[in-house]
Amino acid sequence: MSKKIQTEAKNGFHPGEKLNSILRKNAAGKRQLTRSQKSKIGSWIFLSPSITGVLIFFGLPFCVVIYYAMVNNPIQHVFVGFHNFVRVWENGAFRLAAYNTIRFSVVAVPLAVVLSMFLAVVMESRIPFKSQFRTFFLSPMMVPVASVVLIWQVLFHYNGLVNEWMMAIGQSKIDWLKSDHAQIAIVLLFLWKNLGYNMILFMAALSSVPKDILEVARLESATEMQIFWKIKLRYLSSTICL
Repeated sequence: MSKKIQTEAKNGFHPGEKLNSILRKNAAGKRQLTRSQKSKIGSWIFLSPSITGVLIFFGLPFCVVIYYAMVNNPIQHVFVGFHNFVRVWENGAFRLAAYNTIRFSVVAVPLAVVLSMFLAVVMESRIPFKSQFRTFFLSPMMVPVASVVLIWQVLFHYNGLVNEWMMAIGQSKIDWLKSDHAQIAIVLLFLWKNLGYNMILFMAALSSVPKDILEVARLESATEMQIFWKIKLRYLSSTICL
């Protein structure tokens, strides 16, 4: 060992310097780890209000609902497992409600996406009275939901305005809200209320399409339909998934 030390000393490297360099590297590593830990602690401190709110207003109610779903009633608290779920599934009213909900989702959601996308594309083009059309479709966003429901109840009442129009063209009255035709009124209400909001999202997505790509496509003699399917729809895919 002494020969090694003497050799290192002859070469101009003192053994103490090697030890000091190792200690400095370890100290730097500890300081870096400490900064990383401080950064993580700071991140958790900033996230703690949001996490606390989510746990209180979403996590805790969810656990309470699951607990009461597993007991017979809120007084006795006897654990019954999935017996309550079986009873609900065997209920005809629940099955009818589930069927109506699925049918509404299958019809209304695709219609809302397609129509709002179509309106966004139309609003991006040069058409007359574009601002008036935009105001017409955005106005439902400023109306409270309770007022909208009241207006549509008046419109689709048995003696309402819609039946008056139908009688004017020689058709008989329809009990819209108390028959199988209620689904039509609900879908129309859903579309009228949500088309404006979805249209804004699609218009924002269309404005993010690079203009140079569109110009190159037009220079290559691409039609507007090809531009929409090959270029614009790709940039709208993330908005559609929302």
